[in-house]
Amino acid sequence: MVQMDLRAEPMVLCVPAIDKSRYYSVQLTDLYTFNYGYIGTRATGTDAGCYMVTGRAGKARRPWDRQDLQQRD
Repeated sequence: MVQMDLRAEPMVLCVPAIDKSRYYSVQLTDLYTFNYGYIGTRATGTDAGCYMVTGRAGKARRPWDRQDLQQRD
């Protein structure tokens, strides 16, 4: 379990490439256990990727031009 303090700035979570025969899942929840996203085999595939997680104010810019970054609304 990881707690991310997103009040000051967003965080970028990077995952490595996973073998296609394996399953993995990263569940994204808020303080009240509301599920707002998943990173994993079913949601994003098995390729390596980086995903930006922002707080509710979410006016952050992407740290680099990547198509695989997801931003929480």
